[in-house]
Amino acid sequence: MIHRGCTILALIMLLVRPAGADTGQLRDVVEGDGLRVLIFSSPAPLRAGEVEFAVVATDSENGAPLESFDLLLRVRRTSWDPGTPSWVIGGEPDPGNAFAHKAVFDIPEAGEWLFLVEVSSQGRMLEVPVEVAVGLPRPEWWQLLPLILLALPLGLLVVIRDHLGLRRRLGAGAVQGSAG
Repeated sequence: MIHRGCTILALIMLLVRPAGADTGQLRDVVEGDGLRVLIFSSPAPLRAGEVEFAVVATDSENGAPLESFDLLLRVRRTSWDPGTPSWVIGGEPDPGNAFAHKAVFDIPEAGEWLFLVEVSSQGRMLEVPVEVAVGLPRPEWWQLLPLILLALPLGLLVVIRDHLGLRRRLGAGAVQGSAG
């Protein structure tokens, strides 16, 4: 009975994944020119590498979400030289959220960054500066962490199974040897 319970628990742990419905960290809520804009970023905290900004825009008069709007993201270091061009990324509808648009950018290094989020819809436009501190990227082995966490308990189960099997075989041999 105990073995069956352990097997069921191990299967549940392996097959059930945590829910990942998070839009990210709320960075700012700004209202102007008839628009209310909510700006989210992920991962939280931001690290060098791929960063996603998600924007939800609503009509500030009635609060209705805008399904159709344009998103433009301008990215640069806060210690920006005007002679150096900014990165410009166009937003696209987010398939995971019907009312959000997202822009994905690969931040090359840690430091202080400025994201200018520009939202426009039906002649209305709102530009929101978002300053963020970007941390160092995660180490390369971090991507292997799920495999490591899966391998450790499975390896332990194999060792326990082999130990119990060896114990049974040695115990059966000792009983046969004493009977003869």
